[in-house]
Amino acid sequence: MYLCICHALTENEVRRAARQREAASAAQYFRGRGLRPRCGHCAGVIHAHMTDEAGDGTLMTEHAPPSERRD
Repeated sequence: MYLCICHALTENEVRRAARQREAASAAQYFRGRGLRPRCGHCAGVIHAHMTDEAGDGTLMTEHAPPSERRD
């Protein structure tokens, strides 16, 4: 499933990055790939998938950087 339409990023790619500890947030994920968010709609979804895959149980709205919160 695509999580980011602007950059064609898939759920599998994001989860793999989380498992390999390449990034802990959507911002780190984008920076690590030399990308910048375009519309920003995917940031919360990417962060949620990363925390889910990491298994730390954190909720995006509680622990995400302010720029990535979707409160």
